[in-house]
Amino acid sequence: MNSMKSKRGSALITAIILSAIMLLVLAALLTTALSEYRSSMRSYFDTAAFNLAEAGVDRAAAFIVQKGYDSATSVEPTGTPTEAGVWYKKTDGATVVYYRGYFASVDLDKNRKGTCSVIVKPGVVNGSTTTYSVYTLGTVRGGEGGSGLVSQRAINVELESSATSGGGRGAGVAAKTTLDFGSGANENYFDADRNARLLVASYDSQKNDGRGDIHVDRKTGKVTGLNFGDDAVVGLKAVNGTAHLYSALIYGTVAVGGAAGTLSVESNPKKGCSPTEWRSQNPYVCSVVDLNAAQNYYTPQDGVQTINPYMGYNLDRQGTGGLGDNVAYNYQFDDDLFALTGFTTDKDGKTVFDTTGYKEENARNATGQPLPAQNANVSKTVLGPEKYDPEKGARTYTKLENVSGLGEILVKGDAVLFLSGTANLTNGDGIMLSFADSTSKLTIVAQDMGQLNIRFKNGDNNISNGDNLDPTNNKSGVGYSPDRLVITSSGSTQVKLDIGNGQNAAAIVRVPNGSIEVVCQDNNTSNQFRGQLIADRIGLSGSTYLDILYDINLSKKGSTKTGITLGGWRQILPSAFNAQL
Repeated sequence: MNSMKSKRGSALITAIILSAIMLLVLAALLTTALSEYRSSMRSYFDTAAFNLAEAGVDRAAAFIVQKGYDSATSVEPTGTPTEAGVWYKKTDGATVVYYRGYFASVDLDKNRKGTCSVIVKPGVVNGSTTTYSVYTLGTVRGGEGGSGLVSQRAINVELESSATSGGGRGAGVAAKTTLDFGSGANENYFDADRNARLLVASYDSQKNDGRGDIHVDRKTGKVTGLNFGDDAVVGLKAVNGTAHLYSALIYGTVAVGGAAGTLSVESNPKKGCSPTEWRSQNPYVCSVVDLNAAQNYYTPQDGVQTINPYMGYNLDRQGTGGLGDNVAYNYQFDDDLFALTGFTTDKDGKTVFDTTGYKEENARNATGQPLPAQNANVSKTVLGPEKYDPEKGARTYTKLENVSGLGEILVKGDAVLFLSGTANLTNGDGIMLSFADSTSKLTIVAQDMGQLNIRFKNGDNNISNGDNLDPTNNKSGVGYSPDRLVITSSGSTQVKLDIGNGQNAAAIVRVPNGSIEVVCQDNNTSNQFRGQLIADRIGLSGSTYLDILYDINLSKKGSTKTGITLGGWRQILPSAFNAQL
């Protein structure tokens, strides 16, 4: 009996020891598993926080591209945003210290929440805000009520925006030494009593039947349309030149080759306002840059804050002359922007248009008879070979002297028209273009003449008679691309373009040693000049209703989107993010 009891006791002790060992092993396994689980969750939280921080970089880029600073609130939000997010700007006087994005938390399931915090600090280069230091912080919390595991990751990047989008050959209006924009007028499109507007924007000639489409709301300044963009540049190359902006709406960028003193923005002396009054206190100013900003606050001299229908965020409220990041100072224009295209130097050292590969042809009238080389004045002019084969094409040039009227011009192939002596193409309805096919184009060369006056009856291929060899490319309402009509000169020719009576024009006008004047006195209809104006001196009257639209295809860019480039990237401590606040 004692022996059996002894065996039973030994078995019990063995079982207890084995159980203890198993419990220790199980405890170790549980501890290891729990540690691995916590490590896995920590890794998950860290990755999620890092992804949220990177998402903040995308939000900052979108904020810059979409010009969110226009609508940033100066009142810091309270509570937690529940929708897309709010941007707040912290200021020190008139200077923006930073923009901060407040975004709704992200549900990561299982009581896990993620938040993304973004700070955008603008920098200034050559007087223009184009660089931004971006700080982002991603935070992930786990557990009921936000308790439990917490992970944070922070990133700092340097972003640069293409605030001078459309530069170089992207310039819609560019002068070498003198630019008077909207000069000699005190018109204001936002004054309901007036029908005048000088507007600059960009468009795509490959869309909307080749026609630009832009509308500006008089009450809010909001811009809408089917074919428009802000890739247009109004520029002045000379470092010591002078650019005056008067009554004009510029949806794009103003660029000058010199410092801030190169550019003068004039107040609009309407409604009793003093001509010398700062524009920030002038509710009727219309020298503005950027139509995205509407209903901005301004403070008149009496100190009462009022909502102005449209001022533009870049109009300096302090009256110090700042114009914001839609103006680029010390801008370097492409050298070839003002270069002569298609010209060469002859044996006498004279700059002439190069006709190598071109055949000389007489111009013909409506009945096919050759026009006299001198004193032409007809209702229809045919340029190109008498027998034209669209499959083979043709390169021809024609010389005319002392022209007073050409009427409808039918262009067959690649045609060059040399004009000398006097040329006043404003008689009757002016000139009206028609192209024989989709590849035909016309270059008008002003040769040895002081002034060339042109009135456009049409800027669309809307001739529908039998002279069109390719009617599908000349149907009513379809505009031709501007590079199909080039008006140029190597001399100091004064080119005057007369657009009106509900008509449009499309052309590249390039007289780098001469001047360009554009007038349009049709106060009831917005007319369009589509293309590019390049000259030594440019003057545009403000008493007009004219849209100057730069074709983005001229620079081969094919896009009007603001570009963002990444200048630097680094991961930082969360404390470095908080130090920016």
